[in-house]
Amino acid sequence: PRLPDSGLSPSSLVRSDSYRVNEAQITRVIDDAFAAGEEDASGRECPEAAELQRAVSVLLAVHPTDVLKAYSRLRPSAKLALMNVLIDAACETKSVEQALNNIQTKKEDLLKAHDAEDREAKRKAKAEKEEIRSRLKAELESRRESGEATAEEMAGGEDINDAQVMFELHRQTEAEACGAPKGDKVAVLSRDELAKAESELAVTLELRTGGFDEYGIEMTGGALRQNERRRDEMRRRRDTLLGVREAAALQLRQAVSGGKRDELQAAVEAGQAAALEGSHENDGIGPGGRWVTSEMRDAYVALAELDKAETEELERARRWEQLEAVSGRSEMLGVDRYGRRYWTFEAVGGGNVAKLWVQPRTGDMLRVETSAPPDCGDASDAWQYYEGQEECSAVAASLDQRGIRERALQVAIRQHVHMSSLQRRAAEIQKEQDEADEMRIG
Repeated sequence: PRLPDSGLSPSSLVRSDSYRVNEAQITRVIDDAFAAGEEDASGRECPEAAELQRAVSVLLAVHPTDVLKAYSRLRPSAKLALMNVLIDAACETKSVEQALNNIQTKKEDLLKAHDAEDREAKRKAKAEKEEIRSRLKAELESRRESGEATAEEMAGGEDINDAQVMFELHRQTEAEACGAPKGDKVAVLSRDELAKAESELAVTLELRTGGFDEYGIEMTGGALRQNERRRDEMRRRRDTLLGVREAAALQLRQAVSGGKRDELQAAVEAGQAAALEGSHENDGIGPGGRWVTSEMRDAYVALAELDKAETEELERARRWEQLEAVSGRSEMLGVDRYGRRYWTFEAVGGGNVAKLWVQPRTGDMLRVETSAPPDCGDASDAWQYYEGQEECSAVAASLDQRGIRERALQVAIRQHVHMSSLQRRAAEIQKEQDEADEMRIG
């Protein structure tokens, strides 16, 4: 358990009025610990009971004024055994009970807040769909009144079905991924459609170089200069971009297939350099507004999906970190086949780095794990510590998936490593945002 005062020593804990741990409580807990060691069904010595016996013998043998000095000379394992007993006794006090109740209340309030956030997100998603439904219905009515509706639209009912709403939502999401403002459309062209549009535009632009448009109207100076710029751009694309576009399109398809952010970003930059996207206002291509080729569309959508997944993962990490901050005790990740317990102790050290503590077999686990070998290496009687994604992942990989216990432990460790990575990424993003804010203020 995480006690409010992390600097407690045995003497201060016993004498503390806030915890009110009396001698009877300590004696009972110590007796229980010794009894646990004596009840070891395997017949093996319980190391914790032995350490506790040594610690108690030393402390009871000295004068009360020398207790602290005697305690300081105990082995770490003896101090730990004694501290375990004292903490067990302290946890039965009113102060700790009240503290744990307060922590539980905070945790419940936090879970309610998370639930409220989820409900609000669902409400917004539903409202967005209803907004799309209303807009589609208004557009349909407008087309019917103007006579622009198709025969199918004229024969259809008044309502917009869910499939139409989802299709429009998907189109809108794609348009936003391609850089269009919310509500605007993006024209998606195939490579053949782009080549045809550029070829037709090039002919029109060449005809206008005489100073008259296709209707025989004399062009103004500004229109003539714009025509010349577009004509020069079409010539450049025709003369220099054929091979470049082939390579960029291939790079885009491979990046989408691979799904890696850095490859997608590099492919998008290559596509931009190859003029696989543009806008009607700048180059005269497309029906109006922004346009992209299908390869660029797919790459932008893939990047948007990665952004969405990362945002969701970071949100899960944020909630997980919030819950960890109000946890009353560190949760055990699991137990391996040798009876060793695995802990994270998230509050220790900080730094958003994956950490694992492996606790040696205790008396209770020795009784339960009757099939465990008498000696499973040095880790059987000593704590082990692992730090970093690579080390913790290696521990997870070493576990046996065939066993229910170790399979669950493996999943828990990998989740811990993943969440630590997400927390680190969230901290990096926050740092980047803070630095950007400082630069703007400066």
